[in-house]
Amino acid sequence: MKKIVFGLMLMAVGLTYAMPSYDDVLLVVNDLSPQSLEIGAYFKAARNLPDVNVCHISVTDLQATGSEAGNMALSPT
Repeated sequence: MKKIVFGLMLMAVGLTYAMPSYDDVLLVVNDLSPQSLEIGAYFKAARNLPDVNVCHISVTDLQATGSEAGNMALSPT
């Protein structure tokens, strides 16, 4: 019986170390993007991230990709 309990304890310790940790993850969610909100909510729940690891921003598509002037300056002539 002791061997079974010891074996189960070893398995539990092994599983604990096998589970990835997301303690060092910062999830950035764009509140102006429905896709970002949906993906962010899924990832947060799936990885059991605490609220402190979630950063909410509000960026429009134009701000996220750069202004037209900025894009023109980077495009080849």
